[in-house]
Amino acid sequence: ISAGAVLATGAALIKLGDEYSILQTRIKGVSESTKEYKQLSEAIYTTSQKNGVGLESTAKAFQQIAQNAKSFGATNSDVLKLTNAVQQLGVISGTSGESMKAAMLQFSQAMGSGTLAGDELKSIMENMPALADRIA
Repeated sequence: ISAGAVLATGAALIKLGDEYSILQTRIKGVSESTKEYKQLSEAIYTTSQKNGVGLESTAKAFQQIAQNAKSFGATNSDVLKLTNAVQQLGVISGTSGESMKAAMLQFSQAMGSGTLAGDELKSIMENMPALADRIA
């Protein structure tokens, strides 16, 4: 094994570790206890695996929606159900992985801010028309 291969593998492992730490921080930020953090971590992982969507995208969408959820009376369980439903809609409608990631980002930002701006809606309409139809 060459030194370059070892260095590349090491760099990839460090990046993976950093990404995992960011995911943990996202989930901890909206968890009220260690028990809830563990439950949410498992549920978010299961959701991403079941829907074939990246863990990072699922956790980011969950976190962005959850940050504002309490202001409209939603629980983390409600947010998880919404995240799952939107991802399933994307899978069922045949939305590509990259398009779903873009639409989920825009949708979660809109939910996080409490407002669906024109650019966000346009992106959702282009990337996941089935979601735009449900919003309308």
